Amino acid sequence: MNELKIYSIPEMNYSELETKLAKLNKKGIKLNCEPIVLTQVGTIDLKIDVPWSIKKVLVRHNQITISGVAPVIAGWELIASCEGFENGTLIKSIPEKEYPEKYRQMLVCEHCNSDRNRKYTFIVRNVESGEYKMVGKSCLKDFLGHADPNFYARMLEYLAEFEEKEYSEIPFGYKSRIDTENYLTFVAACIRENGWLSRTKAKEEEECGISTADYAEISMENFGKIVTDYRGNIIEYPIPTDHDKELAKKSLQWAKDITDTKNDYLYNINLLAHESSITHKELGFVASIVSSFTRQMEHEILKEQKATAQKQELISQYIGSIGEKIQTELTYINSFSFETQWGAGHIHKFLDQNGNVFIWKSSKYIEVDQGQLVKIKGTIKDHAEYAGAKQTILTRCKIA
Repeated sequence: MNELKIYSIPEMNYSELETKLAKLNKKGIKLNCEPIVLTQVGTIDLKIDVPWSIKKVLVRHNQITISGVAPVIAGWELIASCEGFENGTLIKSIPEKEYPEKYRQMLVCEHCNSDRNRKYTFIVRNVESGEYKMVGKSCLKDFLGHADPNFYARMLEYLAEFEEKEYSEIPFGYKSRIDTENYLTFVAACIRENGWLSRTKAKEEEECGISTADYAEISMENFGKIVTDYRGNIIEYPIPTDHDKELAKKSLQWAKDITDTKNDYLYNINLLAHESSITHKELGFVASIVSSFTRQMEHEILKEQKATAQKQELISQYIGSIGEKIQTELTYINSFSFETQWGAGHIHKFLDQNGNVFIWKSSKYIEVDQGQLVKIKGTIKDHAEYAGAKQTILTRCKIA
């Protein structure tokens, strides 16, 4: 058995290929032919140069095989072509091929027997039985063979290759894709600087600004460019750090490892996390992976701390006196961003070994992993309560 050729069909052409093969199979059913089978064996994301960008864009290609042949009624050969005139039928026969004289006064299709005026017909002959038939143009393919399914695959593969190499631009209909892990790196950077804003909230409350998912895409597209606003001021988009890259990797792996997918949201992000690249319509789901991961890590840390506190019959208490300088070891829980009149602010949350909550508000984001134990120096600014939990508020802190 011959090994099937693997074709690389761009996403934009894939549905067209499916449609063409479906039509061939529909004809094949009428002719009692074996079905043509299209099998997707993988995907590959190819980088293409575009004239309006300094970067290549990703375009997904579906790798496929095709088994089966063109539908045909086997055993027939072409004898002649016929053209209708007022006084009879002009017949152009293939040299040394004979045909019944009755066809000189006919212009019908003896295959489908449809009753309509015709200008052209063809005479075919069964090589075994010697039977002749006059058939119309649309029925001729049934006897000589419809289009080879591999021809369609080669054509759609070649067209994409020609457009990519000769024109170096994305043809109409292409869906450019975004590298998933790289995109999440920019999401982490945007959350670090501006906090998380879902697309839903951004639409409901216009004053909130652009969603994190869309802002990360814009930041990614403009990375390495000098962008200015209408006044000529330079727009500074978040630049990912090594910590952002590490957070993106951990978030992506967490989503890949989700096993309880009864919840639609968890099912969707688990599915998309296994995609090496995504399209624009999936950005909202994928962007939320980072914030979901950090919330999950916070929940697990708090759960562990709460269990410890319950065993010791302790709850969060105020630590020290206002104005007192302290130096202690704390577990980093999470950070939350908010807007101030001077720019972005950040709230950093910590716990000590007894489950006491510490809060530090600053203008800087700290690059610390969730659950990491850090040595911190600072001054107790205030004692406050939030959601029923006592919190010790710190200021002018330094992390050793």
